[in-house]
Amino acid sequence: MGAKVQAWTSKALTWLKLLLYSKLNLLESSKCKLQQQSRRSDGNV
Repeated sequence: MGAKVQAWTSKALTWLKLLLYSKLNLLESSKCKLQQQSRRSDGNV
């Protein structure tokens, strides 16, 4: 019983880590895109 719970919690933790990691990656990529767009507009002006 205890081993099952331990395995489940470890799975849940890894899943949460992946979720957070992907969200952080999305934030970073969106930031980069915004920076590129602002740079382009600055260059046009």
